[in-house]
Amino acid sequence: MPSHRQGENMWSRARVRCHSCLRRCHRLVLAALADVALSALECLTPAWASWSFTEVHESAALVYEHRYDATPSAADWSAGGVAAGDYDGDGWVDLYVVRGDAGANLLFRNRGDGTFEEVGARAGVDLAGARSTGPTFADFDGDGHLDLLVLALLCPNKVSYCDGVQKPQTGTVKLFRNRGDGTFTDVTAQSGLRFTRDSFSAAWGDYDLDGDLDLFVTHWGDNRPPGSSEHLWRNNG
Repeated sequence: MPSHRQGENMWSRARVRCHSCLRRCHRLVLAALADVALSALECLTPAWASWSFTEVHESAALVYEHRYDATPSAADWSAGGVAAGDYDGDGWVDLYVVRGDAGANLLFRNRGDGTFEEVGARAGVDLAGARSTGPTFADFDGDGHLDLLVLALLCPNKVSYCDGVQKPQTGTVKLFRNRGDGTFTDVTAQSGLRFTRDSFSAAWGDYDLDGDLDLFVTHWGDNRPPGSSEHLWRNNG
């Protein structure tokens, strides 16, 4: 019901008596909406129709191999991942790539000219034989530099997916703190992070609104004990 103003800070309801007015208004509104939609389509069509992509991974020096040994498990085939973030703060997005059994993981630094250089060993994050999965960049300590979490398949028996394993393991899950000089240091032990399952993906966010990033991790495996299919880690600052 519409209202009209009666003096300062006073409102009362007013009746609309002309129903034909409403019908005309509805028709006008629908016509206007249709006109806007058509105009929007005309404006948008040239833009999206002109989009195209070119494969440039070789010229950008983004060449690597991802594989596992001759008899990989289903978990091995499913494992992998790429993290994207400006770890060195130069304004360009860099890439961290896991490689399975093919060799050490790779950190591709973006040169800003359309090419990358591999600096994993120099930066201290060239994990080898780690069966790494789901890497993520996040500033967990709030110092303005992107840190790096690298999850992993932990279980010694590749086929069992850690079934029946209850004891927490550090394995090859790694949390690397960014020193701010282009290098990282392994702070996994002091972080308190422990996992009993193969870990596949992670998400960072301040779920408790205390100003620092918390961590949610998903796992995989059959016959999981209660609560072991995912973990929410609260950042204590």
